[in-house]
Amino acid sequence: MADPSNPWTAPPSARPRRPVAAVVGGQHADAETIAVAETLGAALVDAGFRIVNGGYGGVMAAVSRGARCARSYASGDVVGVLPTLEPDQANPWVDLAIATGMGHARNVSVVGSADVVIAVGGGAGTLSEIAHAWGIGRPVIALDVPGWSRRLGGECLDARRPGDVVEGPFGPVEAAAAARASVERLGFGGAADPSAIVEVLFGPDATGTLAQRVRTLAEACPAGRWGRVGEYVRVEAGGARGWVALVSAEALEIRLPTTEWVMPYQPVATTRQWQRFHWSELDEVGLARVLTEAAEARAAEYADCVHCGESVADEHRIDGACHACASSADGVVF
Repeated sequence: MADPSNPWTAPPSARPRRPVAAVVGGQHADAETIAVAETLGAALVDAGFRIVNGGYGGVMAAVSRGARCARSYASGDVVGVLPTLEPDQANPWVDLAIATGMGHARNVSVVGSADVVIAVGGGAGTLSEIAHAWGIGRPVIALDVPGWSRRLGGECLDARRPGDVVEGPFGPVEAAAAARASVERLGFGGAADPSAIVEVLFGPDATGTLAQRVRTLAEACPAGRWGRVGEYVRVEAGGARGWVALVSAEALEIRLPTTEWVMPYQPVATTRQWQRFHWSELDEVGLARVLTEAAEARAAEYADCVHCGESVADEHRIDGACHACASSADGVVF
């Protein structure tokens, strides 16, 4: 029987988060597009999604407003990722405003935070988000409204995803259903199907060594978050207490979560290499053992704070105390 505490055998129902849909579209849109975006927002939340968008007006405000009207809406369902450092610039229907100060580069964060990306019309900014989503292997769904979404629906953007296309163009309810189907193929709401994971990442006619490697890992790790990164496939399992794998045709690299302090008061979540294996070293039994050992290695890095008793990782402790207690009880300045 699957152990819910085990990050690669836990059934999807034990996952701590709901799937996330990024909705991308222009800050200026016509009345038809606004109405479609509102309907889409409600349909996505009622389909079980949280929504992330760029946080501003136009399509972003409309999908946020629609989400708030969903029968299943709960506080926290709408996230806005802003290009500025001013959270008050978010539209009033955003529950959580993330002020990045990244300008247009925040588009990468919008699509990278999602399990599926849905385009609603849009101009050059939306086009960049569609391209980023395609490049990192996210499913992309297009709405049937004026703009890039209508133009790209049904199209294969380039050869890195042979046989795959931007789904659509659809109406808003059909798009929400397509989004749900996409994430269910990756394990949300049901057992993850290795063949479906390969299809989402590489298209329905996937062939080649990398696709075969991904299938092998997916059979050993049915619960994870998958994405394409150039010539690699990346899968995360278990969150901060789990591991990250980078899959290439030649090797499997296992990495463990950590935090780097790039400057004072600027911690950055990242990963560090744990072990790297050539695929010739890994048979089915060996792969399972490696994943087990990776999770055990990460678990061994956690210990209880000597003051508050909270279990925290090595990178968040100093002299046995978590950073918060080290600051408040021991006077350590970070």
